[in-house]
Amino acid sequence: MRHYIILTSGIFEMGGAEMFTANKIKYLKSVGWKAHVYYYRKFGNIKIPELKQFENNNIPELLYGITYISKRKREEIINRICEEIKYGDEVIIESHILNLAYWGELIAKRCRGKSIINAMEENFSPMNEKEVAFIEFKMKRMEILNATPKNLHRYLSDHYKDEYVKYTHKYMVPFCSNVVTEEDFSISLPKNGQNILSIGRLDKPYVMPMFEEIKRFAESNPQKTYNLLIIGGSPKG
Repeated sequence: MRHYIILTSGIFEMGGAEMFTANKIKYLKSVGWKAHVYYYRKFGNIKIPELKQFENNNIPELLYGITYISKRKREEIINRICEEIKYGDEVIIESHILNLAYWGELIAKRCRGKSIINAMEENFSPMNEKEVAFIEFKMKRMEILNATPKNLHRYLSDHYKDEYVKYTHKYMVPFCSNVVTEEDFSISLPKNGQNILSIGRLDKPYVMPMFEEIKRFAESNPQKTYNLLIIGGSPKG
């Protein structure tokens, strides 16, 4: 049996990571792998049908670093994730958050599998020496997906070394193109003025600078009326 274990932040609501996970599950199934998804964040509703089968795989402790969890609890979590794995099975663990990659290493050791990193964070905290050493270890083993120079710069920031270019590759995780769905809702558009529409998550870093630019543009054209329509939300409400 071939098992593909995905460690991710959440499977609820709708976002790029959730859509990517659902697409990967469908692909894995089509090529004969059994997919497993474990997550730590639970809120809202599961919007993507392919993810509903993993609703009971919530493990809140995955949010925390392995050093903050007792050895007994770590063993309990690893045993739960590996309970279907048999000797001789092929196992891959994919971590969507850098912090989850350490859990991935422990799981890989238990299951005799391979742990790979596919970090989807938009921002990375500064790393200490041990964390940098871990990223170097994974990089040299070619166990980081999307290991482009740009992404390695994002991971490592000031710790990036020019020699790392020899470990980069051009294998890109495919973009999700099936993110459109038909939904009915009513909206009343103002009849006077020019409408400016913003659609997207409101916690994205570009949002506030964009609004500031719109404000400056409107103030520089006081003879006209502008209606700013915002459609979106964020995990923080």
